Amino acid sequence: MLGDKQKRNSFFRGEGHEGFAHKYWLASNGTCAYLGSWHTHPALNPLPSKTDLYDWLNVLKNDVYEGNHLYFVIVGIKKIHCWEGNRHSRKFVKLEKYTGL
Repeated sequence: MLGDKQKRNSFFRGEGHEGFAHKYWLASNGTCAYLGSWHTHPALNPLPSKTDLYDWLNVLKNDVYEGNHLYFVIVGIKKIHCWEGNRHSRKFVKLEKYTGL
C-alpha cells in the first residue's frame, strides 16, 4: 500500500492497512476476519526478531479484532513458522506441525 517501505531486512507498514481490513470486514457482513499477519525473513529457519516481537505485542494490545488470539507467520527460505499470540496473557506460542489423528 501507499506508504509501505520495503528493504531486504526490514519492512515499514504505512497507514491504511487497518482501514482496508475494516472496510473488507464490513463488505463481507462480518464473515471475513483479521487473523494476524505474515512476512518473510532471508533466513533458512526464521525466528522472530526483537522488532517482530515488539510489533506483535503492539498488535495484540492495540488492534481491533475478534477473538482472543492472532497468528503471526514468518516465511523463511526453507521453513515456515507460525506463532499464536494471546490477547490476555500477551504471550506467544510457536505452533508445531500437526501430526494427525
